[in-house]
Amino acid sequence: MTGNILPAIRAVDNNMLEAADIESMYLAYAGRVYNFMRYRAQDSFAEDLTQMVFERALSRYKNYNSVKGSLEVWIFTIARNILYDHYRKAGRADFTELESLVDLASPDASPDNGLLAAEERLALKKALGTLKKRELTAVSLKYAGGLRNTEVAAVMGISEKNAGVILSRALKKLRIVMERKMKQ
Repeated sequence: MTGNILPAIRAVDNNMLEAADIESMYLAYAGRVYNFMRYRAQDSFAEDLTQMVFERALSRYKNYNSVKGSLEVWIFTIARNILYDHYRKAGRADFTELESLVDLASPDASPDNGLLAAEERLALKKALGTLKKRELTAVSLKYAGGLRNTEVAAVMGISEKNAGVILSRALKKLRIVMERKMKQ
């Protein structure tokens, strides 16, 4: 991330958390939440949305119940809800902004390789655009958020088996679309 949101998190008045707890929570999850946001939103919004996740988590920490799920699942559920709120307010249905994906080309790549990588990114962007909202959410949580299927299921409020099926079908769909795009 380009900035440090830890001072903003510490500014939230929450007597239940010690500074060390806040810092630990931030350090454990901020990078992954930010990657999830970058996968689903424009870079220009990702940092603000990530900050909003931790502000909301801290302001509502007293509502967290470890019996219902892990802290990680709770934080990613907040992240998903903030992302949906963001797009609802913006009036956008398109959740795919993949310009923020990690650059596929190495820094010392040749111009030909750079062009190929750009074509691959464009093909991937179009392929991800073919996924349904639910599929894109599952793929984003799994690959950008680094969650396991169990955690993806908990965040999405579905069974682990259902999450696995959604992910499997989404990846199959992506593979087919990418193969078609690359043959063209």
